[in-house]
Amino acid sequence: MRIFQDGKYYPIEIKKHGTPDSNDVKAFKIFAKNETIGFGCEICLVSDLQPLSPDVMAMSIWDI
Repeated sequence: MRIFQDGKYYPIEIKKHGTPDSNDVKAFKIFAKNETIGFGCEICLVSDLQPLSPDVMAMSIWDI
């Protein structure tokens, strides 16, 4: 899913596991080739905020 606001796309991915890693958000880089991308987020079952890359964080489904 992507949210468009102020000329940027903000990618969001939803996963059902609790151990996210940087491989989960590879697709975000594909969009960056053609569009302006903002900060991204992976929503999953992780217990705390966890950085996956400089511009993508994993956050708990229970925090939203």
